Amino acid sequence: MAAGQERDALRLAASFPRLGEEKLVITRAWAATTNPGFYQQMGKNPEDLYRAGIDAILIDDDGASGAVLLEAVRDRGQVTLAMLSGVALVRLEIG
Repeated sequence: MAAGQERDALRLAASFPRLGEEKLVITRAWAATTNPGFYQQMGKNPEDLYRAGIDAILIDDDGASGAVLLEAVRDRGQVTLAMLSGVALVRLEIG
């Protein structure tokens, strides 16, 4: 996934209501992306939080997903989301 797509995927994932055990990592990563100064004041590295959030939404080498959103691709005004829902892979096209 390209860097710009990572940011979009993280933004979208952070807005999902059900993210399982990775919810805090993903929402904190997005918050650190939008307000890095706040997290720096707390002694946290926003880039480390961002990377942890990205790692949580990507598919691992063994095929397991860290959370719900696997991929977000923007192409000619359409966004395609690949999400893991239970054991089924779901692709949605928006736009």
